[in-house]
Amino acid sequence: MNQISSVNFRSNSNLWLVNLAANGLESIDLSTLPGLEQISLSNNYLSEIDLSANNNIEVLQLDGNMFDFTTLPRPNSNWYVYSYSNQYPLLVEPVGNKVDLSSQARVDDTETQFVWYQGVPEYNEFGELTGTTLVEGLDYTIDNGVTTFLHSFNEVMCILTNSVFPNMFLYTPLLSTSGVDSIVDDNVQENNTIFNLQGVPCNKATEPGIYIINGKKILVK
Repeated sequence: MNQISSVNFRSNSNLWLVNLAANGLESIDLSTLPGLEQISLSNNYLSEIDLSANNNIEVLQLDGNMFDFTTLPRPNSNWYVYSYSNQYPLLVEPVGNKVDLSSQARVDDTETQFVWYQGVPEYNEFGELTGTTLVEGLDYTIDNGVTTFLHSFNEVMCILTNSVFPNMFLYTPLLSTSGVDSIVDDNVQENNTIFNLQGVPCNKATEPGIYIINGKKILVK
């Protein structure tokens, strides 16, 4: 790996190739190079890139960076080669029993699929990810990319896929989360001490949601 962490290009309409793979770039400005046809920026620390001035691209290599579904350039039929896999893990931390990945919930109008694993999944002989998966509705709920865990878990990982980018998946680091202590289907008794998650006292927990009842987090359906 080289040690280039920044680069400035003078205006040059004749330059057709940039190869800065395996460096320490966190950002790059290609706006002064409108003639670029091949761009190799694999294995850097890029999380965004502006290609609006580069209309002649044929080869684009962005694998091994820090892009996510919101920042990765959409596939373009004019690009003969476009590599974008093996991005770094998403920077996310659980807050209580919730993990917020709502920013990745869709790419344009295409919804993202979220699968939670206990531990790190592995590839099988067919190139498919396998492992122990958590069960939606039993172990967690998910709404618009926000996961609410119903139990405490150590070392869980989420794998995110979206058909707009068929050759990659995003993933979280291994996370440890707290959980909801129990699930209540009927109205909760009036003599319990009840608060919502904002700490506001409630007379009854009659609306679906998570409440703090006698010091425990309870999911009311």
